[in-house]
Amino acid sequence: MKIAAYTLPLVLVLAPLGCGDDGTTSDTDASTTDASTSETETTAGTTDTTDATDATDATDATDATDATDATTDTTTDTGGETEFAMTIWPAIINDTTCSCHVGGSGGLVMGSDAATAYAALVGVASVGAPGLTRVVAGDASSSYLINKLRGTQLDVGGAGGQMPLSGGPLADADIAAIEAWINAGAN
Repeated sequence: MKIAAYTLPLVLVLAPLGCGDDGTTSDTDASTTDASTSETETTAGTTDTTDATDATDATDATDATDATDATTDTTTDTGGETEFAMTIWPAIINDTTCSCHVGGSGGLVMGSDAATAYAALVGVASVGAPGLTRVVAGDASSSYLINKLRGTQLDVGGAGGQMPLSGGPLADADIAAIEAWINAGAN
């Protein structure tokens, strides 16, 4: 029996499938016929034809006559808080920069969780570089955070040293991951 990637309508039968009135099982008590978008099931002499308005039946066998979903998912993952919380925050920011900014060092209060850090970064004006935004969603090159991580903050009118101050600069791959998240929308 071939299992489909989709389900067809469910046929609700009052008697258990495959059981006669006496509780014994008989191979002749149940039969199923699949015809494109409707399904006919016969159980203990009762026939029920289902259509798209009935509930689904995950046990339906499929064949070449069954309808298939020919559409393509065209949605794009644009990053955002979920990606930030799952990848950027735990693997990069929390492990390297958060110890100083939990309490607000340098005017940035990132807190001790991803949601607080995200809210403090995305679309928020920088304290150390007036006129610049910490993270500009969709534009890593205009995001002051990237300048701080790359050590180019003085070139854009910023102040202070390269971040993180302790433990040395982030690896290029980590900075590239943050840039990719920002460029993907960071929303």
